[in-house]
Formats: sequence, C-alpha cells, structure tokens
Amino acid sequence: MKKTNPNLVCLVLLFLFLFIQCTTNEKIDLKSNQNLITQNIKEYSEKFLSASIDIESEFLKNKFIDRNSKLKNELLLCKNEEQIKSILTKAGVSNEEEVIALIKKSIVIQNEFRKQNPDFYLMEVTERTNLLETQFNIILENYQSLNLTNNLTSRSCAGTYNLDISRCNRSYGKCAIFAVIAAAEGIIPGIIGGIYCAWDLSDCKYEALEDYEDCIN
Repeated sequence: MKKTNPNLVCLVLLFLFLFIQCTTNEKIDLKSNQNLITQNIKEYSEKFLSASIDIESEFLKNKFIDRNSKLKNELLLCKNEEQIKSILTKAGVSNEEEVIALIKKSIVIQNEFRKQNPDFYLMEVTERTNLLETQFNIILENYQSLNLTNNLTSRSCAGTYNLDISRCNRSYGKCAIFAVIAAAEGIIPGIIGGIYCAWDLSDCKYEALEDYEDCIN
C-alpha cells in the first residue's frame, strides 16, 4: 500500500497557508499553565476527532472518488468556494456542499482553540507539534481500539489491514492539525486544507482495502 508521507503533506499545507500569522520567540513559564494547556489540548483533540469522523463519513458516501493527483494540485490553487466545489464535482464528490459545511465546523473548532489558548502560540513550533500530536494520538488510539475491524476473514490479513488503517488515521491527524499548530487564518485556505487531508485519507483507506482483498484472494 502506498503510504501517505506526512512530511510531504505538511510541506504542501505550509505552502498553502501563506497567510500564517507570525509567532513570537518569547518564552513563557510553562510551570504555571502547562496543566491548563494540556487539558485544553485534550478537549480540543476530542472535538477535532469527532469532527474529523463526520467529515470522513460524509466524504466516503461517494462510491467513487478520483485519485487523480492533478485534481488535488488544482485544488491547492482555488481562490473561492465555487472553484473548490467544481474540483470536488470533477473528482466524483456529489455532496460537496455537505462536506464543505462540515469542514467549516472543524475550522470553527480550530479558531476557538486558537483564541482560548494564546500561551500555546508562544511556544516553539516543534513543542506545539509534539503536544498536539501526542494528545491527539492518545485520543485516536482509544477510538481505534474500540472501532477497528476485528472480524475479517483472515487473521493475518486483517491484522495488516488494521495496521494500515491506523497509519492512515495518524497521517490524517498530522495533516489536519497542522492548521492549528501553525495558527493559520482564512476560511478558503482552511477549507482547501481540510478537503486535501480528507481526500488523502480516502485514498489511503481505499488502498488499504484493496491490499486486504488481494491478501485474502
């Protein structure tokens, strides 16, 4: 299965979010607010995962989604919602209105986190990344332990499939939380980033399923 390269995805999104607000190098005393920041990140991760599951479910209602990388590249160049909708229609997404509406809800969650946690953005980018990814992965692993498929035909094939799905989800998490780590602003860049990540997740899970079917046949 072709694995999503999280570093490449982050570079793509870094190029996308040209409006990223500057962050200060000012140091803060984490001893006084570390617990509060950690708790806020946990609450954000739970909300973010729930929103992400809704986006994925809506996106995957489409029986066929084009994996054409050219369309993904065109998506990065969109300037407004109409152009975004046009790309999604070309890709076979018939419920583009619903997908975009859910991504907008996710952006609201991201914006609320940014407004409520100004001290978080006084940290170095690497520290922010580690805090968010660590907490999100804890929430994700708890969810996957309860929801990953465990009744497929072949135990070895099923095990590989579950590992692949887990990797897909983690790669999606790295991709989608980048907007929060970077404190990017702007509804159109946010929509494009959300769709790009969901599209990559869809491709990854389709490939995982194809590999599983090849394994058992």
